[in-house]
Amino acid sequence: MKLCDITMFYSESGGGVRRYLERKRWWLRRSHPEVEHLLVVPGEGSSYERHGRHIKVTVGGLRLPFAPGYRLPVSYGEINEILALEKPDIIEAASPFTMRRAVSRHLRRHRSAHAFDYYHAYFPRSYAAALGRPLLFLKRPLLTLGWKYLRWVYKDSSGVLVASPVIRDVLETHGIRNTHLAPLGVDLARFVPGSARKPLAKPTILFVGRLTEEKGISVLIETYRLLRQRMDVGMTIAGSGLLKDMIEDMAERDSDLTYLDFVPNDRMPEVYRRATMLVSAAPTETLGLYFLEALACGIPVVGLSGSGLMDVFPRTVAIPVPRQNSELLARACQRFLEDPPPPEACRRAAMRFSWEQRLERILRLQFHLAGLELPSKESRK
Repeated sequence: MKLCDITMFYSESGGGVRRYLERKRWWLRRSHPEVEHLLVVPGEGSSYERHGRHIKVTVGGLRLPFAPGYRLPVSYGEINEILALEKPDIIEAASPFTMRRAVSRHLRRHRSAHAFDYYHAYFPRSYAAALGRPLLFLKRPLLTLGWKYLRWVYKDSSGVLVASPVIRDVLETHGIRNTHLAPLGVDLARFVPGSARKPLAKPTILFVGRLTEEKGISVLIETYRLLRQRMDVGMTIAGSGLLKDMIEDMAERDSDLTYLDFVPNDRMPEVYRRATMLVSAAPTETLGLYFLEALACGIPVVGLSGSGLMDVFPRTVAIPVPRQNSELLARACQRFLEDPPPPEACRRAAMRFSWEQRLERILRLQFHLAGLELPSKESRK
């Protein structure tokens, strides 16, 4: 049995999709060693790596100027040659563009294969949200065409996986109904509350993610400004992106604003533990793995309703704000800054999202929908 993951959402500087796929490959080696795995991602050039039953193929792609670190493959041919050679039984596509259309072409030639889609990118909403003010007139037609395209590209999908009930409802509203709830997970062994956590010098809000307007950076900065008018508070930003220079300049002028640049995931637990809470102003977040990581480390979270798993967590440790509004975000942040919940309460909210539980559910769901049988543990002995 051979599985394949294929996506353009794979950056050397991290990202939620890359964390998911790397964890999945590690987990398959340990829990399902009989399963082969093929990973197809874009890069500067083409390459082929094999480690036992696991293969990683890189195909050449064009740099995306609006998303540093990401590339867009433009050739169907190379991708189809890879799929034809490796003949995966189940393909999980994590992006709906060129690579997904290559998957559709492969399905037409190999009827026994099954394709699933994980709705990682909040397309087309996130792309419409990234339009600058001079291009706002394009927002409505982009949304209309985007949803039409998504319905077309998913027409041969055996199932569309989504991270939250809210995302499922959004897709179903736009005619994509073959959806299945499959939230991702968190490394509960790595992301833990600090033992004997020292009191912070002052309450601190934390943002983790790409520095682009798509992530609501301007609203986030305004939220911080409002909080500073009401209380003594600091802010830490961890991430990189188009607005990096602006954030660096702000940090030079504001001693209470700490900019960490991109932080590798294995160093993130300490970043979370040095904050009072995590805040996000991103309106189009599908995964929100940093919400899970923060809670697992014992700090509460504030974000927008419909973003990631914000609407699923208990309100005692997570406040979903109804819309992208700096005043509403500031009020929600102030509540946790003045009276943070106990770390153990935050930790409990993340406990049912361990990677092992979530990955096993996704694998079994795909095998079930494809009408295939996953080898039992007894049969592997």
